[in-house]
Amino acid sequence: MNRTITATSVPQIKSPNSANTILAAASRPWVIAILSIAALLYAAGGLRNARGFERADFSCYYLWAYAARQNLNPYTINFEPIAASMRLRTDGMDHADYPPTFILMFEPLTMLSPQAAYRVWMGLNLAALIAALVFLLGNDSGLDNRVKIAFAALAFLFYPLRIHFNWAQTQLVLLLMLVLTGRWLARRRDGAAGLILALAGLLKIFPLFVVGYLLVERRWRALIFTGIGLALGAAATVVLIGVPGSVAFCARLANVFSGNWLAQHGKADSVELISLTTFVPRILAAVTGARSGFVLDLARVAVVALGAVALLLLSVHATRTEPADENHRRRSFALWIVTAVLLSPTAWIHYMVLLLVPYAELAIAINRGEASPRAIWSGAASYGLAQLSPVMFAALQALLPMSVVTPIAQCWFPCATLLAYGSAYWLTVDPPPRDTFSPVGETQTRV
Repeated sequence: MNRTITATSVPQIKSPNSANTILAAASRPWVIAILSIAALLYAAGGLRNARGFERADFSCYYLWAYAARQNLNPYTINFEPIAASMRLRTDGMDHADYPPTFILMFEPLTMLSPQAAYRVWMGLNLAALIAALVFLLGNDSGLDNRVKIAFAALAFLFYPLRIHFNWAQTQLVLLLMLVLTGRWLARRRDGAAGLILALAGLLKIFPLFVVGYLLVERRWRALIFTGIGLALGAAATVVLIGVPGSVAFCARLANVFSGNWLAQHGKADSVELISLTTFVPRILAAVTGARSGFVLDLARVAVVALGAVALLLLSVHATRTEPADENHRRRSFALWIVTAVLLSPTAWIHYMVLLLVPYAELAIAINRGEASPRAIWSGAASYGLAQLSPVMFAALQALLPMSVVTPIAQCWFPCATLLAYGSAYWLTVDPPPRDTFSPVGETQTRV
């Protein structure tokens, strides 16, 4: 006698048992309700307690763009008189240090009052985040709607996102641009992908590390359009902002890459730095002490360079791993986004909002039963470290002296970012696990 047993309707998930349990639990209606309410309250609180229009970083963006609109050089002018007249604070940011293309694109907002411009800027960032999530979790992701809502809620709860809105930063705009780049590459719209990547590079430079992905994948058309976009955008910027401003920016850029900018602003020891170029010297300083000298300084530079080369080689290796299907290409692209963040000379906590791309790829792979356990748990640990940081820092400060807490705090966010890199790397190179489960909710027939 045949018996047909139909399971209750829950999202279809194929994955290792532990991940299957987690993803299924996250899609429960009551869990989604709690996550959604928490995300709304958390986001509202973050926006309400943000630094506001009168403080950095937004105040600096506004002053830089306002100076450029007045035909002043934002890289050399003293902003204090202008800031005082507008009741804005520079918080020690005496000169512009963002690319001139960013300043030019911000100029239209200076036609509004600082307060109105701030509201528009925050609205643009929120819209960019929502659009990026829609593209990441679209119908082609294969995710159940309840899983999508849970992921979106976790994204809004992400602590680096709160830091991003607190400082009114720019990374959400870059997030949308990079998501569009990956989406258009997947759809073979290489011209559009190259142009949007070029624009992202003109705005903040570090996204250009993603060009490494195009080289390894031999996406020559996308590379050509990236080069064309960079050339045309740079030429237009020089014409609009002037040669003196462009030359002054190059000098500021050299200052940033050398590490002098961090030292000059007293931020070399900040716990908010996450890039490899700032993390590795801290590890070396902990081993060798605070001593300096030609040999030690040269050794530190050599170790940082070797670390960067090793990271690039790992990313190249992962990208070239077989099989080179569309899923693999998407995951490789996400890996290169994390690579760009780690190789940026001055990456901060709010750069971690770009990790939403590899997190989304991990969720999609878990749902398809294609994520290895180490990819799953390193990704979960990455999110958890970032999310628990305020609680952990408060607990450590209550229990331990600051001489112990500070080194731990300095390693916390870089380790979270490196875990995200490890997750993206293993997601790309590891074969699908053998112990996959049939989709939950399938009809099973027993004889």
